[in-house]
Amino acid sequence: MSLPTAEDVLRTIEATLENVIKPGLSNVPERSAAATIGHLLRHVRVRLAAEGQILTDDIAALRALLPRVQRFLDEAGQQRDAGLIAAALADAPDAPGYASLTALGARACRLRGALQSGLAALQALRSALGEDHTYLALRAAIRDYMAVQIEAERCLIEPAFLGFGPRR
Repeated sequence: MSLPTAEDVLRTIEATLENVIKPGLSNVPERSAAATIGHLLRHVRVRLAAEGQILTDDIAALRALLPRVQRFLDEAGQQRDAGLIAAALADAPDAPGYASLTALGARACRLRGALQSGLAALQALRSALGEDHTYLALRAAIRDYMAVQIEAERCLIEPAFLGFGPRR
C-alpha cells in the first residue's frame, strides 16, 4: 500500500479547506464554492471506499438478470432486443485481475444500458403478455434490481452530503 493513502490525501485537502481556506473567505459566492468543494471531497472519499464493491455487485446482479431477460425476449419473438442484450453481455466481459473503477463503471454502464433496452422491449409487450406469470416475475426481478441499485447509490451520496449544510 502506498502511504499516504488516497483517502489520507483527500482528508488532508478537506482539513486544509475547512481550517485554512474557508475561515478567510468573506463573500457568499466564495464560501458557497468552498462548501461545494467540501461536499465533493467527501463524496470522492466515500466513492473510493465503496464504489468498487458496489459496481462489482451490480455487474454480478446484471449478469444474473440479463440472461433471463434475453431468453424471455427471444421466446417472445423479440430477437433483435435479445441480440442487443447478448451483445452487451459479450462486450462487457469480466477481465482477469484488478479492474479500475473506470473499467468497472464502463462495464456496469454497458450492462445497465442493455437492461434499459430490455425493459423497454418488455414494456412494449405489456398489452400482449401483461398477465403472463413469467413476464410478471421478470418485471418484478427488474424492479428488485433497481431498488438495490438505488440503495447502493444512496450509500454513495448520503454519507458525503447529509448533515453538511446546503449545496449550491
